[in-house]
Amino acid sequence: MSANFVEELVTEYYRIRGYLVLPNYWFPVQNSVHRTQRGEDQKYSARSWKDIDVLAVGEKELILVQVKAIVNEAGVVAKVQSFFDQAEQFIQQGKAPDGIASIQWWGKERTIRKLLVYEYYSVPKYLNQLKGTGIEVREFDSYFKEIIQYIKAKNGVKEESPLMRMIHFLNNNSHLRDTTANPPLKSDPASITR
Repeated sequence: MSANFVEELVTEYYRIRGYLVLPNYWFPVQNSVHRTQRGEDQKYSARSWKDIDVLAVGEKELILVQVKAIVNEAGVVAKVQSFFDQAEQFIQQGKAPDGIASIQWWGKERTIRKLLVYEYYSVPKYLNQLKGTGIEVREFDSYFKEIIQYIKAKNGVKEESPLMRMIHFLNNNSHLRDTTANPPLKSDPASITR
């Protein structure tokens, strides 16, 4: 289970649609490191680890999901692009993190999709830069709306995720508003009763 509610709900979104889902899948990357120590330049290769926030395996696609709170500067765009390059390279190498077991079946006859999910308003200029490199971009709110539709249509509450059970509770006790029928409530601190 993820400590990030966005990652957890995106995981659930793909799980309820029949994908085999692995949250927070860690994979090794080799980095070239350049540093100066005691006035001497040093170059070496170092292994580090990155995680795919949500890895969803479907019949015809493998989805690599990276979740970001906000995309608001060029540095974030560069990090996201680098992450997806490294994740895709790892998948294409076909070796599990132990370097021995094969995971070639993951990408075999499947399209690899790179998907960035962002939580808050993000600058369209930077989102478009990502789209231009083949990275799909989707706002978390669209996932959440589909999860709410799923919960409202479902009878029973058998869910593994405590967060999904909480959303069921909110729905079953009429704590969820129908956002399609009613405009959002205005935030008025004077209207809060204690």
